[in-house]
Amino acid sequence: MKVELFTLRRSHARARRGFSLVELLAVVTITAILATAGIAMFRRHVIASRGGEVTGVLEGLSAAEKMYMAENRSYLDVSQAAGGKQWYPQVKPPNHRVNWVNDQHLDYDRWRQLPMPLNRQVMFSYLANAGTPNTAMTPLASDFKDPPTFPVPQLDWFVLQAKGDTDGNGVYALYATTNVTSEIYSENAGD
Repeated sequence: MKVELFTLRRSHARARRGFSLVELLAVVTITAILATAGIAMFRRHVIASRGGEVTGVLEGLSAAEKMYMAENRSYLDVSQAAGGKQWYPQVKPPNHRVNWVNDQHLDYDRWRQLPMPLNRQVMFSYLANAGTPNTAMTPLASDFKDPPTFPVPQLDWFVLQAKGDTDGNGVYALYATTNVTSEIYSENAGD
C-alpha cells in the first residue's frame, strides 16, 4: 500500500506543475505559424474574389449590347475616346472601388445608352468596342502579353475588356470577351 500512496503523490505533483517554458514557446510558435499562413491564404482568396466583379459586369455588358442590337440593328461602339482605348469609369483603373457613374468621362453619354442599370462601385475599368461585318475587331489592350487573335467576323461584333489592380501591386488583371467566341480571356487574374 505504501507503493500506491507514493505513486499517487508523485503523479499528483506532476499534474500541478503546469507547462514548461519550452512547451509554451512551442505552442506559441505553432500558433503564430498557423495564423500567418491562414491570414495569407485569406488575403489571396479575398483578392481573387474581386475578379468575380468582372464576370458579372462583362456578362451584363454583353447582355446590354445584345439588347441594344435587338432594338437598333447594330452593337453600340461605346468606347470612342482616345481611339477607343479610354477606360471607363476611370481612365487609369485604381486599386480601390470607384462609382460606376462618371459623368466627367468623355464616353459617359455613350455608356448611358447601354441598357445596363449598373449603379454601384467597381474595382475595374472597362472598354466596349463594336463594329460592323467584315471589319477587323478591335485588338485587345496592349497590356495583354499574349492576346488572342480573332478572325474578321462576318457579322456585327463587340469586344468587351476589363482592367484592374486589385491588390495595389501595379500588376493589372485583364479580362476580355467578345460575341464571336463568348469566352472570357484573362491574364494575371487574382493580381
